[in-house]
Amino acid sequence: RLVLGAVFDRVGQVPVTTGVMALFAIGGTILAQPSNNTPLAIAGCVVLGLAAGGWGVVIACLAARLFPGAIFGSVYGTLISISVLAAAIGPLLVGWLHDITGSYASAFWTGAGVAILLAIAVVLGIAHWLASSITRPVEILLRDMQVVAKGELSHRTSASSNDEVGLLANAFNRMTESLEDAQAAVIEQEKAAYELSLAREVQQQLLPAQPPLITGWQCHSFYQGAKAVSGDYFDFIPLGKGLWGFIIADVSGKGIPGSMVMAITRTVIRLVAPGQGLKADETLKLTNRLIAKQIKRGMFVTAMYAVLDESTGIITYASAGHNPMVIYRAATRTTELATTKGIALGFNEGPIFDRTIQVAQTQLNRGDVMVQYTDGFPEAMNDSNEEFGDENFYQLIAANGHLEPAALVDSVVSGIAAHRGDAEQSDDLTILTVKRT
Repeated sequence: RLVLGAVFDRVGQVPVTTGVMALFAIGGTILAQPSNNTPLAIAGCVVLGLAAGGWGVVIACLAARLFPGAIFGSVYGTLISISVLAAAIGPLLVGWLHDITGSYASAFWTGAGVAILLAIAVVLGIAHWLASSITRPVEILLRDMQVVAKGELSHRTSASSNDEVGLLANAFNRMTESLEDAQAAVIEQEKAAYELSLAREVQQQLLPAQPPLITGWQCHSFYQGAKAVSGDYFDFIPLGKGLWGFIIADVSGKGIPGSMVMAITRTVIRLVAPGQGLKADETLKLTNRLIAKQIKRGMFVTAMYAVLDESTGIITYASAGHNPMVIYRAATRTTELATTKGIALGFNEGPIFDRTIQVAQTQLNRGDVMVQYTDGFPEAMNDSNEEFGDENFYQLIAANGHLEPAALVDSVVSGIAAHRGDAEQSDDLTILTVKRT
């Protein structure tokens, strides 16, 4: 106040004196910023507060440091400026009004009224500014949430602030971005599942829906892929003149690639088999030459092909690196293996395959059963990673070979399921049986 009086006596004008005090107010605001925590700044706040407005300004300064943050710092800085200006300009305003009214009482009450009105206006302005600075980002965030809730996952909130609302807005944008990515992943997954379902339907249509009706014979088959689509293949092929071709094959690999090779193999074998008749080995030779050029390097197909003469019961067969056929003999209730040398289809385009493959024959009598299968049966694994085994598979056929083909297949499948338990199916299961009645 001494400084104020000295300035007023020097210049004799209230506006100039007010400007000087405004500089003090600005200094008080700067000193009151929460980021300015030096001892000199704190001491300056205390000295300036006591000189200008008393303990109220000092408390405001200390509160600004106890509650750091953009909003609190601005509010307290503003309050300090108002306190400094009010404390400094109050006496000048009263003196000025005294010169106008000629009465200290009138000057005091007039000044008090003006101060109250100004204080109310300032408080309302600060309250409005503070409320809008807090509620407006929240309103924007709520509106953007409603947009996202309607399915617009690409929408981002425009709410921005330096407090908790800003953190919430940033978290909301990250969440919507993650949801958008997750939605795209789900769409791709559903698309892939749909494509797999189409491939599965196509593959099912390529496999025989029902076994053929052959006079004096009963046939049955079972197929269960380990995945949506598989590489196993079986077929009943009418060759004419009382001849029937029975083939079972296993493609190296599963999924879409295996199913594609399976489809190629089916097409080729059905194309060449009728022209070769009883020549099972020649059928596989021609098939190998055609598919070896179609499948990619490293893939191959094992196959067992047998030709049945329904009138005589003679089976002519050849193997392309496949599991042996199991022949159940009704007379002795025992099993025997029927196989020949040969390498898988697709390994070699001709010379090596042709020199390796062999052909053989066997006779099926009344009650005898021919069983063709893929390696998913003897190699079925349980929870302890133990295979079912070839010998157990042969014994299972021997124990149930006297049954009808459908019952025999059910017994074999049930035995494999009992061995596997809760373990996941590791390979495709395909079996084909032919019984002479």
